[in-house]
Amino acid sequence: MKRLREQEGRERIFPCLKWAAYIHPAGDPRPGQEPRAYVVVAVNTKIREKMSEYDVGAAVENMILSAWGEGIASCWLISVDKPKVQVILEIPEHVRVDSVLALGYPAETSIVEEFRDSLRYWKDNRGNFHVPKRPLASILHFDKY
Repeated sequence: MKRLREQEGRERIFPCLKWAAYIHPAGDPRPGQEPRAYVVVAVNTKIREKMSEYDVGAAVENMILSAWGEGIASCWLISVDKPKVQVILEIPEHVRVDSVLALGYPAETSIVEEFRDSLRYWKDNRGNFHVPKRPLASILHFDKY
């Protein structure tokens, strides 16, 4: 097996990933802009069988923030052909593939927009990626709901 640190190894993982379903195929990385690295997030069920999503979420968010601090962009992918990744990486049965964090250099500009009527993200004709978000005041409450 080719190491994932090498191009051929990364090319084996890339087809196992589904990108930006709302705007497929416009959200897929173009040839030459594929991720430079992957972190395959896995859960050892001998250590934790249930409720691993808290550990996974905290770990991945920290990796995303650390990467961004170094100028590295990321995409946390949940739509993954997990059985195929399991085989490619020779991951034992008691370890469950949860998700994949793709890392690379930013190839587009992301624009956070205020939520209006839909949370669907989209690309404009310049290739800018628009991501609607709810205003903080609509989801954050102090002292009482």
